Amino acid sequence: MRYLSFLKNEYFLYFIFYFFSYFLILINYEAVYWDGWALYNHSIDALESQFYQNSGAAGSIIVFIHWLMLKKGVFLYRLLTFLLFFANVYFVNKILKSLEVLDKKDVFFLTLFFAIAPLYTDRILIINFIYNLCLFIFYFAFFLLTKYINKKNFILRIIILGLFFFSFLANSLLVFYFIVLMYLYFKEYGNLKLSFSKLKNYIIKYIDFIALPFIFFVIKILFFKPSGLYAGYNSIDIFNPLVYIGILYTFYTSFIEPINISLSFLSIIWILVVIVIIFYRKIDFLDKKYDKIILLLGMFIFALAVYPYLAVHKIPNLWDTESRHQLLLLLPFSIILYFLIKNFSKKINIYTILILTFIFSFTAFNIKTYYDFLTDWFYRVSLMENIKNNKLIKQNSTIIFDDTEFLKFLAEKRKISFYEYSGMLKKVFNNDTKLGVSVLKFKGINYYFKYNKYPQYNYLHWKFNKRKIVMVKIEPVRISTSKLFYLTYLYYFKKDMFKKYIKGLLRLKTKVIHV
Repeated sequence: MRYLSFLKNEYFLYFIFYFFSYFLILINYEAVYWDGWALYNHSIDALESQFYQNSGAAGSIIVFIHWLMLKKGVFLYRLLTFLLFFANVYFVNKILKSLEVLDKKDVFFLTLFFAIAPLYTDRILIINFIYNLCLFIFYFAFFLLTKYINKKNFILRIIILGLFFFSFLANSLLVFYFIVLMYLYFKEYGNLKLSFSKLKNYIIKYIDFIALPFIFFVIKILFFKPSGLYAGYNSIDIFNPLVYIGILYTFYTSFIEPINISLSFLSIIWILVVIVIIFYRKIDFLDKKYDKIILLLGMFIFALAVYPYLAVHKIPNLWDTESRHQLLLLLPFSIILYFLIKNFSKKINIYTILILTFIFSFTAFNIKTYYDFLTDWFYRVSLMENIKNNKLIKQNSTIIFDDTEFLKFLAEKRKISFYEYSGMLKKVFNNDTKLGVSVLKFKGINYYFKYNKYPQYNYLHWKFNKRKIVMVKIEPVRISTSKLFYLTYLYYFKKDMFKKYIKGLLRLKTKVIHV
């Protein structure tokens, strides 16, 4: 069978690789990580407490969405995240096709890289759902714009502008939106060459699209300004030269490093690559004069995607929940990688091998990543089951966890925040009277008095007794892959047996200390 026959079923192929990359998100149907504990098991008052301060008037929208979602449970977050990102794959495919400068293979592999790029692993976190939704709305609006270009319709134009406006609730899209303005200019004139007359006509014709992010920014300053606990949060620092140097560093953390980690699966991947090459002929491509220009354009879009985060001193990377700052990098990552492959392969004819190696490597990376998240959750469940019957923990309100070894078994190499441990204690004992803190993140007991008046931190009714502080040493036991699969089976079908077996994943050693 010739390779081109696959293109007749391109969306089926996208889904196959997408499904294998992310199906474990669906399997992990009730896990709560990081700031998700500020949402999970909370009243609407607690949600309002944080989001009205965090986002001003826009907080009411965020609270409404989370409140509806939480009523249905964590799995709805997982399901919608899975579906929304696959919808983005469809939208990006259509956007790329509308450019009319890419051939079918270009569009196919760019879209496939976009679907399975080893980035933004934190899409699984329920706290990030608003950003997932905003990105979906952004690409949906962009997709509708491709329709509007061919068939001008005033009502459709208003709908598109409204969707883009709503998507800006993820503030980083205000900068990334520049790619939409570039797209409009390209579709209007067939290139990106600037001239005074062209620019003048373009501004007149699309003044509403050009003004849109500025209008939102003004409204944000007036009505969506963080206050209270979050006053000054994400303050912009555009004049710091380190912001621009950070773009180069981020190219390592969000391009080179993810590829390097993905290629660590190479021994397995090459077997699959060889099998595919045996059954399907070499993938040829056309040598196009604009490939280098598109590569440079991809680098520019990469800078647009990371700049909003660097401007608020955030470095997108794969560790410690920082991959949430890679939200916008899926598209520029795919463009840069694909056109690097094309340009490199013009001199060394290994295009087929490189393409297939990256496709299978990225799929393996994603499977391993969400396998780690599932393992992470099982260890947390084990911790909660062990806490449940521990008398010393049950009888005291201040718990310090020695989790040095425990953290080695968790996803993303990150430490656990105090509101996560407090959230787990709240879930176990059905009250918010206990403060849980990692010994690795302990900042002195006075630090925690600042936050216990806010319900989202899970220890609202905590009372400190300096004579009764419990130190808990967590001693995890390594879990084999076969046992993980067995536990997953029990997790779904035999909950009582699951709770019995899950306790064995770790042991707790407790003692009373003084600080």
